[in-house]
Amino acid sequence: MSARTALSQRLGARGFSLIELMVGVAIALVVTLVIFSVLSASESRRRTTSSVNDIGQSGGYATYLLDRAIRSAGSGFTSRWDETIGCLINASRSGTQMLPRAAALPAPFAAVTGNLRLAPVIIAQGQSAAGSDVLMLMSGSSGFGEVGAQAEGPTLVTDGPGVLLRNTIGFGGGDLVLLANQPDCLLSQVKGPKDASGIADGTDPRLLLDGTYFTAAGSTVNLADITGTAVAASIGNVAAVNPPQFRLYGVGDNQTLFTYDLLRIDGSDAALPIAEGVMQLRAVYGVDTDNDRQLDAWVAPTGTTWGAAALLDGSAAAQTNLRNILAVRFAVVLRSSLVERTDVAPASLPLFADLPDVATTVAIATGERNFRYRVIESTIPLRNTLLLPAL
Repeated sequence: MSARTALSQRLGARGFSLIELMVGVAIALVVTLVIFSVLSASESRRRTTSSVNDIGQSGGYATYLLDRAIRSAGSGFTSRWDETIGCLINASRSGTQMLPRAAALPAPFAAVTGNLRLAPVIIAQGQSAAGSDVLMLMSGSSGFGEVGAQAEGPTLVTDGPGVLLRNTIGFGGGDLVLLANQPDCLLSQVKGPKDASGIADGTDPRLLLDGTYFTAAGSTVNLADITGTAVAASIGNVAAVNPPQFRLYGVGDNQTLFTYDLLRIDGSDAALPIAEGVMQLRAVYGVDTDNDRQLDAWVAPTGTTWGAAALLDGSAAAQTNLRNILAVRFAVVLRSSLVERTDVAPASLPLFADLPDVATTVAIATGERNFRYRVIESTIPLRNTLLLPAL
């Protein structure tokens, strides 16, 4: 064995020196820190993206529900607007009075007070959580019943509770019928099945009433008061896939959008959560100011003309103003559930910035700026109101 080979074997057997090991460990630590830093940043971005996507989906769903409800508002009764819109609703279910309501509405609608009247849309400003607005939207879902039937005589006695109409085309067993006799209206239900109600072909003028929503006596109007000046409007069947929608929408606890069914179709008297991450709901009216059935101005739902209390006072002026609401612009403010390490939100979020007359902002508190926010705005026409002729 040569001297060179022996020296090489001795050096190889000796291994790494302490300095070499320390350098190797330091390099490994640096590489590990870099890798974990990249992973941490990537995970942070992933969580942020996921939380923003979540509120985007929630906002999209909330917007879809509001869009559909607003577009259909007034269906079934606006064609006879002068005899229906603004009437005080008397409604009972299984013998229990629902409207006018004696007790407060469930949260988050407890601040909504006063008697509720028939209207396509009402914006109750600041009457749900965190100063959010409440939207009251009413629509029927009947087919032939889009035009109310004129009453011809008093209530029936010999055949059972009911009313006489010019014809009963469009009415079916189990349908809800709104008997409007200004300034009041009575919600009732058509007796069924059809062949037992005397309205099989629509030519018999007797509209017999019975069922879960039947009542002969309301709070401010009775069935006996429905005479030849009244209108009967079919607003749909509670057993149908798409029943009538008389609903409130507003923001409640835990940044949740709730809805409440004023007719209690499912029998529940509780508000139903429908979308998470909704921090605020704001809305304004698009109105016709010169009776040409064209939208002329955007107005806030406040004051002695457009405030909820004014529109629900039952006056002729309120009825005209309800008729002249042609569109609704609403804004949904969404907040993510992820708490960021630093402040990422501004001090305030602009709403309706392109509408100077109603532009406003939503303030973001100092402790809330480490969340991410998104604002979704939409303008929805009230198609049933737009079809009304000029006066």
